[in-house]
Amino acid sequence: MKFAYNFSEVPNEAYALAGGKGTSLAILYKAGLEIPSGFVILSNAFENNSLKPEAKAEIEEHISNLPDCKFAVRSSALSEDSDKTSFAGEFESVLNVSKGDIYSSIDTVAASVKSERVNEYSKFHGVQGEHKTAVVVQVMIKAEMAGVLFTADPITGSHVNMTGNFVFGPGEQLVSGEKNAYSYTISKLKRKYNGDKSIAAYTKALYKAALKAEEIFGCKLDIEWVIQGKKLNIVQARPITTLQTIDYDNYEINQSIDTDALWSCNNVGEAVPDVMSPFTWSLLHEMDME
Repeated sequence: MKFAYNFSEVPNEAYALAGGKGTSLAILYKAGLEIPSGFVILSNAFENNSLKPEAKAEIEEHISNLPDCKFAVRSSALSEDSDKTSFAGEFESVLNVSKGDIYSSIDTVAASVKSERVNEYSKFHGVQGEHKTAVVVQVMIKAEMAGVLFTADPITGSHVNMTGNFVFGPGEQLVSGEKNAYSYTISKLKRKYNGDKSIAAYTKALYKAALKAEEIFGCKLDIEWVIQGKKLNIVQARPITTLQTIDYDNYEINQSIDTDALWSCNNVGEAVPDVMSPFTWSLLHEMDME
């Protein structure tokens, strides 16, 4: 297997080595969504968080084919952007990178798997073992506006509205809290937009992209987007990790987190009058899902 692929060329068997972000971008790119062009360096290109010498020639070819502009060099750890842990903002990203600095930026990103914040996040979420990472290199979009869109409410789990925030300028100002963000919603039923009129012209494209991404990944998503020159680009899509209906630490179950319905035990109370064990519930849940 190769060490690096353009987004349009990543084969299915390489997804396991492309990490959460690299895999997501490749899938979205091949599905026809607007994604900033670039390539992903697979985790097999690294040893002890450094590029293998035999991988550099292949990566150099990809770099030589890039346009003369600035780039974003971003982490795509194998544990990142999963349906259980996002590791959002924990691994390093290097922005506005010139061609001559891509290699040093790759080293910076790869070394971040050993950072204290990654270690603490891993402990908190019970993630064990050493992190392996892939690295994404993309054309840097000079954003006029940037934001996030949750295809379900990440707090209540409601599917009625998509909800999000945006800022004028690059997205890192939203992540860091450097600028106050504008909130907005898009009704899933009527596609009605409610928010600052500055992005109203782009909400139809954003709505369509979000639905297509949901269909591709089969789950509710946290989507990052940017606008440059009246063009909408998707720069990331990952599962919303707060919508898990069962907490496997204590086996508390709350179906209302991921649906617009309240849990009722009436029928279950008749069929299973005693305390239901997690194993019994898991069997009934699977039978009900069929």
